[in-house]
Amino acid sequence: MIGRLAPYGIAGLIAAGAVWWLMDLRADLAYERAENARLTRSLAAMTIRAENAAIARDVERARVEVARKREAAARTTVSEIQNLKLGECADAPLDPELADILNRVR
Repeated sequence: MIGRLAPYGIAGLIAAGAVWWLMDLRADLAYERAENARLTRSLAAMTIRAENAAIARDVERARVEVARKREAAARTTVSEIQNLKLGECADAPLDPELADILNRVR
């Protein structure tokens, strides 16, 4: 009796092994999918950080450029004011040249 059932027992063991192997493959696949999703999110976060850093550098360059232009304009204005010949008329009405210079600064 046992001799006749041996092939079924072996087939059952093979089937059980195949099921175990497939379950292990499915677990590995699930792990790989989760890891892929994690790495994809990480890459997206790093890409956003890099883009934000590039934007911050551009903003800082623009800020420095504006500050440089303002400083140059201020130096020019001070120089133009110093070159005006007001003489003893410090209390006199504002000179038209000075008014023009100050109007350009606004």
